[in-house]
Amino acid sequence: MEHNFIARLIKLSKPLYIGWALFIAILTLLPGKLLPPIDWDFLSLDKFIHFSVFLIMAFLGGTSLKLSSWKDKISNPTIISMLIAILYGTILEYLQTLIPQRAFDYADLTANISGSIIGIVIFMVFYKIFIK
Repeated sequence: MEHNFIARLIKLSKPLYIGWALFIAILTLLPGKLLPPIDWDFLSLDKFIHFSVFLIMAFLGGTSLKLSSWKDKISNPTIISMLIAILYGTILEYLQTLIPQRAFDYADLTANISGSIIGIVIFMVFYKIFIK
């Protein structure tokens, strides 16, 4: 069962990675009026969501770049995956300045970057335990 799950994860890693990146873009670029009116503070659900979605993105990126057919085309795919997630999170934060009722938030950016780093660390542990 475990081996079957890992094989499926590797096989589906590219579409999952791309789909997840699109999902993040849709959520982060929605106009503010479409979001629920919740008082956000630094240690809020909002920051946890930012952290979690970028953790998942970095993990899926690591899987896609290091374990799929792309692995031979990219040098150091784990670091590249983390940098892609960090850059993507940064770009999306800046793009929010163009969306009505949205704004750039350093706390969100910090959560995005932290999630990306922890996601890659989790991927590296996963790789070491289940793949190598």
